[in-house]
Amino acid sequence: MTGSIARQLRKYLTPFEAASELSKALGERFEDADVLRLGLDGHLRLSLYLPVPVKAACYYPDKNGLVDSTRPRPQKEIVGLCDIPMVEFAREEIEFRYQWAASGNFVPRFSVSGATVEQEGLLCSLPGDRGETGLSPRVASAFPQGTVLCVRREVLDVFIAGKRPSRSPDPGIPKDRPLGTKERTTLLLMIDALAAETNIDLGRASKAGAIIAEMMRRRGHEYSEQAIAAHVRALRKLLTGSDEDAKDDKER
Repeated sequence: MTGSIARQLRKYLTPFEAASELSKALGERFEDADVLRLGLDGHLRLSLYLPVPVKAACYYPDKNGLVDSTRPRPQKEIVGLCDIPMVEFAREEIEFRYQWAASGNFVPRFSVSGATVEQEGLLCSLPGDRGETGLSPRVASAFPQGTVLCVRREVLDVFIAGKRPSRSPDPGIPKDRPLGTKERTTLLLMIDALAAETNIDLGRASKAGAIIAEMMRRRGHEYSEQAIAAHVRALRKLLTGSDEDAKDDKER
């Protein structure tokens, strides 16, 4: 399995991986900072992957998507993918990372509180990471230690599909327009040939219409019997010069 195929099968991508996908799909260079900026500006929903269960205070939002203070906020263990509402401490964290990635600008933070994420309709307040100093320093974060900032695969695919440049129409495919006499005659003669091969009696337009409509339904196409019968009558007129239903409805 190649790297690109393996990436297509992943449920989420890191900002660096997402930037690579965007560059290939849209034909211009993207950096991981650009992915963060898209998240901050509301163009691309960012997510957080929790590889191990994390205890968080979870609650259902009110109709405005805010904290419903009238309902309890029990502690709940959450794990896996969560979405990141771009508000409060989560937004501050993404802004901090964006500024550093884009220009090396370090934005000081005097205190870091845990971000709120969304999973299965619940808003969950995560514990923040206070960071470490000493031999193995680690910057404080609104996201718990070990979590992964990411973009869901399906979210990235939808974004790319909406931004991909539209292709010019294929000059070999004619635009929609009324059928000319020659084209209409060709299609009617095709019906005549196919009917002969399947032993459909075109002398009875209504019955032929019913048979052809049933054949189309078996192939997943819905078309009225009356409309098909009208085409059969047009074919008969083309071949005989007459539009009479000699043996049609009278014998049904």
